Amino acid sequence: MGGKLNTCRCHVNECASWCDCGSARNDDFLDKGAANAHSLDDFMMSKAQYWMLNIVGGVCALLILTCVVLGHLGEKSSRSYAATQAQITAAEAQVNRVRQTQNTMQNLTVRVAQAAQSEPDLIELLNRHNLKVNLNVDGQVKQVP
Repeated sequence: MGGKLNTCRCHVNECASWCDCGSARNDDFLDKGAANAHSLDDFMMSKAQYWMLNIVGGVCALLILTCVVLGHLGEKSSRSYAATQAQITAAEAQVNRVRQTQNTMQNLTVRVAQAAQSEPDLIELLNRHNLKVNLNVDGQVKQVP
């Protein structure tokens, strides 16, 4: 039980890094100034730190994926909104044309009804299209035909 622990001593400087236990090390990721100021044990992490780092990394990846998906859905929704808006604009234009046509038709019907007072063929035209008009004739309301 009183055995000696196997330990390696490593050396890091500007030119090379080596360990006296016979394994070469590649510490290119270390900042050259920081390599001289810290021992290798300063860069070790516990299992709890490792798992916390993995969890935080997973949460970040999940947030990035969520941003990408929501961005895609936002673009799709925007295109759908633009198409719907175009349909609404076209429908409003059609309603406006129908209103203008209705007003024109109403005015035309009133004039035909006024002219029908003297021409029986126009009364027949109003009857054929099932149009009835209330005219104000000499202060009294009269339905034509």
